[in-house]
Amino acid sequence: TTSVDMKIYVALVILLLIYSVAEGRRMVKQNEVAADVIESSMFRAYSQDTTLSNKKASKASSISTKKYYRPDDSSLPQLDSCPEVKCHLSYAIVLDGSGSVGLDNFKKQTQFVRTLLSIMEVKSVEKGLSTCLSVIVYSTGVSIPINACCQNSVCAVLDNLDALLSYDGQSTNTAGALKVARQTTQSTSNFNRHILLITDGRSNTGGDPVSIANEIRSEDKTGITVIGVGNSIDYDEIEGISGSKNVGSIHDFDSFHDLAEILFKKLSNSSGLSIEDVCEGKPTKYSNCMKQKIKRKCSWGIWGRCTPSGPAIHPGINPGPAPPQLCFHSRLCKDSRGKTVDSETRECHRCTWSYVRYQGSPPARPVY
Repeated sequence: TTSVDMKIYVALVILLLIYSVAEGRRMVKQNEVAADVIESSMFRAYSQDTTLSNKKASKASSISTKKYYRPDDSSLPQLDSCPEVKCHLSYAIVLDGSGSVGLDNFKKQTQFVRTLLSIMEVKSVEKGLSTCLSVIVYSTGVSIPINACCQNSVCAVLDNLDALLSYDGQSTNTAGALKVARQTTQSTSNFNRHILLITDGRSNTGGDPVSIANEIRSEDKTGITVIGVGNSIDYDEIEGISGSKNVGSIHDFDSFHDLAEILFKKLSNSSGLSIEDVCEGKPTKYSNCMKQKIKRKCSWGIWGRCTPSGPAIHPGINPGPAPPQLCFHSRLCKDSRGKTVDSETRECHRCTWSYVRYQGSPPARPVY
């Protein structure tokens, strides 16, 4: 019996080893495919499009004011255009900050973005290209921690990246994130636009992300690449967003480390230029212009009842109307989560007179 048990144990160990090796190879292949997708789509301008390098950024065109996109959802950031900012390429990197990601995995995602931005900046310098960079983080709400209109260098962004990207941890509003990304890629004057979306699952709030993605690709001629993470990926959704098989997937957030290494090797430059060389001597102070460029909107409620500014008490015992005084009413502006974003109060002219009890002895005549 002991001999049979040992044989079964050995057989199970061998099967486990075979499975582990096969799974490891599958994950390596998966990471390589994801790297190929990013390389072929996002870095096409750096490695293949020589005509873009010959163009002058100063001649870049902007979206006309009439065609500039504004999200129909008032809870999303409303970004002003900045056509005076000119570049060859406009990139928006969209990161999933929903509750299913978790803070630790969000940090791994952030480190991947750090590697990605370093490679992009080195390639830009090599090819003589300028890049307008935006980074968007989304869960139920959407934020733009890095805005191309602020004109910060990638070196400044890298030096402040951990502080700039914050984790929210709520639902997955992919449609809202794409609407904001559409604004950021349109906001500057450029020749080419692209969006990289990273998500760990399907959208569950904010509407259909595929429909807004179709508009972005067809109307703006903006490319979209999607990288899915984990086992809960809705492949129909991410393929619909990209409009093709221009999608990749990785096993989990730990795989971002391997994906970064593969990208670094594939896109390493022959000149030996590093991000440290590029950023040496450049200012690393980050300028946040979001308050000037972003107008957060909310839904205003109705005005409240017009009421006196304070109680009016008559010095008597008989009930009587309170004397006229300054009256005000107010209203609140709340976002999609019911959180009060703004409020305002104004004077009104039809004040409700309240009846109050006189206190003490009644006066000879009413006192107002």
